[in-house]
Amino acid sequence: MGCRTATYYLCDVLMIQFTNGAVLSKPLQPLQATAATRACVLPVPGALMKRGKLPLYVQCASLLRHCIENGDWPMGQRLPSLESLAARTGVAVVTVRQAVEMLEGERLLERRQGAGTFVIGKSGPVDWLKLGTRWDSLLSSLSDVAVEMVNVRLDHIVPRLDASEGRAADGYRFLSRLHSRDRRPFCLIRLYLADDIHRIDPERFDKELVLPLLTRLAGHRIARAWQTVRIAKADPIIAEQLGLDAGDPVANVRRLIVDPDNTVVYLAEITYRADVVCLEIDLIGSGSDPPRTNHASTETKLGTPHATSPPSGAIEGD
Repeated sequence: MGCRTATYYLCDVLMIQFTNGAVLSKPLQPLQATAATRACVLPVPGALMKRGKLPLYVQCASLLRHCIENGDWPMGQRLPSLESLAARTGVAVVTVRQAVEMLEGERLLERRQGAGTFVIGKSGPVDWLKLGTRWDSLLSSLSDVAVEMVNVRLDHIVPRLDASEGRAADGYRFLSRLHSRDRRPFCLIRLYLADDIHRIDPERFDKELVLPLLTRLAGHRIARAWQTVRIAKADPIIAEQLGLDAGDPVANVRRLIVDPDNTVVYLAEITYRADVVCLEIDLIGSGSDPPRTNHASTETKLGTPHATSPPSGAIEGD
């Protein structure tokens, strides 16, 4: 059996080498270990690079960005030299230079003449959006979310419904919206609202976040609510809307509300950037049935809101 060796670098602190089961570790010199350089593993030659369809410099930039997002390279941290990073990622120096230039354009890194390359920013909020698994958490306040209308259709349309989900209403108002935070789009929503509910206050439903308004104006129509979450890849159209590259991971959410007559009064198909989503599920307690999992998706019941005292505030996705 031939000799098999795998080598990993822990930022600029430690080299760990596995050879046929034996482990060899030694510190890298002359760099010193600090609290800021923990737990950022950079694979070496060919381990991850060159496998994907994205250009190498984009993959390399993603790897470096990950160290910044995780706080492994905090504000003010000086990065290793281009040559050192090239050795650790298994790509050419010119590729690392392109990756650094890409992160400079994102205002994450800054090259200083004669001093090196430094972290000057952090890449947006990470996992800040918690997809609620209860109605009250779904309606938690997000006052800094901006809503941009993408498309509104006035005609009667019927969304795609499975027989097990409920029966269709006589007609729906279709709303397509883009939500952003700090001018950064994070989700695209395609929403169907039953016509009779929309007619209660058309102007507000067209402009405001729908779920809080639906809860206040027609809370008695909400008998059941649930959502299914699936991890997928962004197609070119979604990628352009959310500022992603085609093929980047996204979280697709299908959210439904039915009334006491089992009519689907609300259906939303939502695509979130995966890098802002955090899904928390209470596995014990509350006495409710556990979430069901099917084909790599997670379905969660949202509970039933109280129509007499509905929660207020903006929500994660209409």
